[in-house]
Amino acid sequence: MELVTYMEIERDTKITYELNADRTLILSVGRSAHGLGLSEGLSLLLGESAMTQLIDKLTEGLTEIRSEVSR
Repeated sequence: MELVTYMEIERDTKITYELNADRTLILSVGRSAHGLGLSEGLSLLLGESAMTQLIDKLTEGLTEIRSEVSR
């Protein structure tokens, strides 16, 4: 069974990262309502290879978005 969750990342959504001692990176994307104690987001634990793959796919997607806009 595959679980897929979508989260809209708006312009003001907080995106942070933390570099671990083992040279992995935690990339966190999310938002919270502190007064209500609610949060929505995700965190990815990435090594160098996974980060390179993610950057390549994001760059590919951005290029496609930009090419659609210029048509």
